Amino acid sequence: MSFKIVLNRKNKTDTFGILGIQEISNNVKFKKSLNIKVSIDDFKYFDKDTNQFSKDLSNFKDLNSKVYSAIIKSNYKIKENSKLKKINLPQVPLSENIENNKSNLDADPDFIEFFKERINAKRTFAHKVSCENVRRKLKRFAKYKGETTVKFSEITPTFIESFYNFCINVPDPTRTMTVNGFKNYLKILKKVVSDAETSGRYYFHRDPFSLVKGLVRDPTDKKGLSIDQFQKLLNLELDDPKLILARDIFSFALLSNGMRFGDAIFIRYGMFKNCLFSYKMSKTKYQSSIQISFKMALKLLDILAIEGGKNVYEDYLNKQAVWGKSLTEPGKDVIVNTYPQICKIIESNSIKIVNPTNEYLNKNDLIEYKGFIIPKHKNIEQYIDIKENLIFQANDELIVYVQSLIDKKKSNDFIFLDRFNKNQVKYFKNYDSKRIMTEIETKKYSGLRNDYNLRLKKIENIYNDTLPQHIEKHKNVIKLSAHISRHSFAKILVDANVNVYLISHALVHRNLSTTQSYIEKSFDKDAAEKANDELNNLLR
Repeated sequence: MSFKIVLNRKNKTDTFGILGIQEISNNVKFKKSLNIKVSIDDFKYFDKDTNQFSKDLSNFKDLNSKVYSAIIKSNYKIKENSKLKKINLPQVPLSENIENNKSNLDADPDFIEFFKERINAKRTFAHKVSCENVRRKLKRFAKYKGETTVKFSEITPTFIESFYNFCINVPDPTRTMTVNGFKNYLKILKKVVSDAETSGRYYFHRDPFSLVKGLVRDPTDKKGLSIDQFQKLLNLELDDPKLILARDIFSFALLSNGMRFGDAIFIRYGMFKNCLFSYKMSKTKYQSSIQISFKMALKLLDILAIEGGKNVYEDYLNKQAVWGKSLTEPGKDVIVNTYPQICKIIESNSIKIVNPTNEYLNKNDLIEYKGFIIPKHKNIEQYIDIKENLIFQANDELIVYVQSLIDKKKSNDFIFLDRFNKNQVKYFKNYDSKRIMTEIETKKYSGLRNDYNLRLKKIENIYNDTLPQHIEKHKNVIKLSAHISRHSFAKILVDANVNVYLISHALVHRNLSTTQSYIEKSFDKDAAEKANDELNNLLR
């Protein structure tokens, strides 16, 4: 079903007519009068695409208000491409609705001023800043057109399309606009338009955003790191202490189920208790608790500036031993084998060979056990199992040791922020993720995040410069940013065939679709590269 506004005349010689709605349904036409008298000359200024009279007509506001009021009374709603748009009108008598909204019908409200009202109603300062950027851009657009403000009646599909072209094509000294940036602007504008309709301030009889619905977001490269790339990143030689700290934050965030930077930078010693790390997410306010893992403990040793953190762990390993009953002193336990001795036994009885075939193993009376190639009948398996158990034991002791170091610190002190930017600590001394950031905290945090991303960018360049020049180098380059640690956590687990529901739970996503979008960002690129490789192999 579709309809249009037409001018009905009794006689062809009449110089005036009555506006009406012509509805077309199932190839049958129906007409309904709107009881609005308009001259033929005035009707020439009527735009059938927008169903509005143009500004060139002196009384266009009055006529547009009457037309729109008549459409509402007739229960018609208009949308682009003759598709009807559902509008939830307030459940009040129509006469009362029109009376209470005379500002809408008799005058054209100021969209810029209403936008300002909505900004003042926002809870967070960060959200206010984002909305104010859009409002400021809208005012600049109005000035560019030679106007002082923007009225509600001007918010049409062609206006939004012109605003898009202005944002993309007209240079702005303060910021460079991309399609992705404008898509974010659209989200804010759509919310303001929705608020106007919900509050009864103004009813849009057409969808103002119909002409920009086809905008496609530019693909952003947020592919997470693979486990090999992450290992290389950890082993990357860095001389600058600032870059080393940025890498420590990135790696700890990844090891902690992909923490956001906004949570990682504000980690306090008091969040670690009884070998459990607990914190409340600043974005979702969800509580997350993670058992301190061995890798987290090793990283904490480095972060706590313990000289020779890895040597501390090696000392724990070397202290591990197998105890047994003494043959010379009954009832007394003695060390049978130490960890270094067990390692020496395994090394002396194992063979180093890459990807041995079953035929080779059988021929030489060998077996493969937990990554070791050993003789069949020497019972070396028990030493490998003992070594594994001793490692687990040393890992547990190291975690307890790290917790004891943390317990000696002041619970309210920051682990990362003190080292990242000591001058900013005073602004966040009383910050609690349970509440919303203040204006000054938001500004300072934005600076911290920008600094962090700049450091990660430098690390990214150093890493990519170390890659050998090869035709497939592009497959191994990495992109680093504050959020990539979260994507990397998801990618590493997906590559290891971990259930997507477990990944979603670990990331504390409300919807599985959010987790799937993380996975798709990595999978789409990997799949495309693999498909291209397969095609090239087939063509050889």
